[in-house]
Amino acid sequence: MSKDNLKEIKELPLLEDYPVLKDALENRELVIFIGAGVSRLLGCKSWDDLATDLLKKCLELKLIDYYEFEEIKKYPEQKKKISIVYELLKENNAIDNFYNIFEKALKPEKNINEKTIYTDIARLADTFVTTNADECFDNRFVDTVLIYDFTQEDKVRPYKLYHIHGMQKHKDSLVFTVNQYLNKYNDYTETKFLLFLEDLFCNHTVLFIGYGLSEFELLDYLTLKARTSKSSYSHYALMPYFSSKKKIADYDQLYYQSLHIQIIPYSIDKNGYNQLEKILEQWSFSYTYLSMVNVEMQTLFSKKELTVEDCNRIIEILIRDESFSRLFLN
Repeated sequence: MSKDNLKEIKELPLLEDYPVLKDALENRELVIFIGAGVSRLLGCKSWDDLATDLLKKCLELKLIDYYEFEEIKKYPEQKKKISIVYELLKENNAIDNFYNIFEKALKPEKNINEKTIYTDIARLADTFVTTNADECFDNRFVDTVLIYDFTQEDKVRPYKLYHIHGMQKHKDSLVFTVNQYLNKYNDYTETKFLLFLEDLFCNHTVLFIGYGLSEFELLDYLTLKARTSKSSYSHYALMPYFSSKKKIADYDQLYYQSLHIQIIPYSIDKNGYNQLEKILEQWSFSYTYLSMVNVEMQTLFSKKELTVEDCNRIIEILIRDESFSRLFLN
């Protein structure tokens, strides 16, 4: 085994064990990349559940028979299943069924206006990127910093949430079929988007959360760009394991190390996937976030004249963190 063997699988990984990540967090230079696993903790459906619901609709509409339903359901790639169903519904003038099921799948069971895992995520960084199309995190940002159109975005900028695979309320922006993925990552008309990804992965420290091994749609792109990154590990991924599966975690790390992604394993023995919430809550209070934001607010209000960007930043701070909002408004 290589020298990159992981440490023990802990319930609560310590930031001190990952100094590059810790420095990026404390200097507000970290970019958090959010996957579907985060919104699943709020009750949104998985890609597997969505694909099954879509197949059931095709069966109900007699676009496929039961044998075809069972065979397609066995396909291991959710993207493949969703692509097939999308084309079937589109060809049969039933595409509205696709979007109705899609929107229901993205509806969380938990109240997103209360404290959720996104409360702690919002405290850990200023810039966020997601492949999720749901709106579970959107209510913590003003509309002007929710980015889904990359025709003018070629660099990562702070205080924004980038929906790189689109937003559910903007159907034309969504990326979920094979053709849409190919167009997004290979079409010459998407040059600015590819420049954005290059800037993200070559010039920033990125923390992936809520991703499984099979969900890294960007692996091919990362393979091409990882060698130009600024350190032996510029990116990190919080990954769930049973504590007895340390060898499996070590093997996964062998896969990711060439991409400059260091796995941060955490144990799901006691709390299952909900353990991610406990980790992010601990991390969000392990450094002086409130005092840092308080200094920023004081600096903004000391200006003789506030710009539109200043006003948006003040509003965003108050929206994104209810604890700070109560502290400031009281």
